[in-house]
Amino acid sequence: MCDRIINNFGLICFICWKQILAVNMDFIVNPKHRHYGGESKNFWVIDNGGFSDANLYSRIVESEVLITDLDESIAQSPARIIAQTHSLRKFPGTLEYWCWVAKYLFKYLGGDSNIESSAWKEYVSKFLRTPEERRSAGEYFTTDIVSKILYPGVRDFYCVLPESMKKSCVTRNIEEVALQFTRPLGINSVVAEAFYKSTIVELMIKAAPWRKRYLLIGDSSEDEEALDVLRSIKKKGFIDFVLSIWVCKSPDDANKEFDISIGRNYSGLVEIIKNRRSIESRL
Repeated sequence: MCDRIINNFGLICFICWKQILAVNMDFIVNPKHRHYGGESKNFWVIDNGGFSDANLYSRIVESEVLITDLDESIAQSPARIIAQTHSLRKFPGTLEYWCWVAKYLFKYLGGDSNIESSAWKEYVSKFLRTPEERRSAGEYFTTDIVSKILYPGVRDFYCVLPESMKKSCVTRNIEEVALQFTRPLGINSVVAEAFYKSTIVELMIKAAPWRKRYLLIGDSSEDEEALDVLRSIKKKGFIDFVLSIWVCKSPDDANKEFDISIGRNYSGLVEIIKNRRSIESRL
């Protein structure tokens, strides 16, 4: 009886704490649960930088350069899918593959949770070395599969962005895979196997010093480092602004270092852009 009371008390405290966190979050778009053609979609937009929907809209459409990550930023992780479907592509070296799995499984169980980047880098060097292996990995992502694993609202988001905006994908994934996702979205360029994103971002700014307004979308520590570089360059006066958007699983995972946090659903951003354009058209 006492155990049940303690457990129930703990559950009540947890629920109350979650509600307190939700109240303290500045939602531009409150969490919504809707059905489109039988498909359930949850979306929300959290402000971390003092933006109203009008200010956020202006910053998005005024951006000259968009830099986005791929895995778990615009779609379910293709890298993880590649590793999980390894045997389906009939690569040689099955024992080597299972040794790779065991190595990083033991690291993870040993408490090292930040292993994705190093694990993927080693996977590429071991199993995606030849043009045939790379082509096979890319061909796995058919149009149907890409459509299924793209996050809801991503296509609509890229459709409502200005055509003049330069859109780049900077990813640790290989080019053959990244192109399967970026081409349908109208993303202009891909920087693949970018394990040092902050360096890539700095080089991109130096290569086009006339572009002054940046939009960064990401979900990883590498994207946080890229944001640090962008903000440092802004402080020096070389760019005018950087708008940063963090993509995460739930509002509890919102990143206060980024201006905006969204779920793995871009419909909230699309809603903001379409609503503001509708208002402007009536003025």
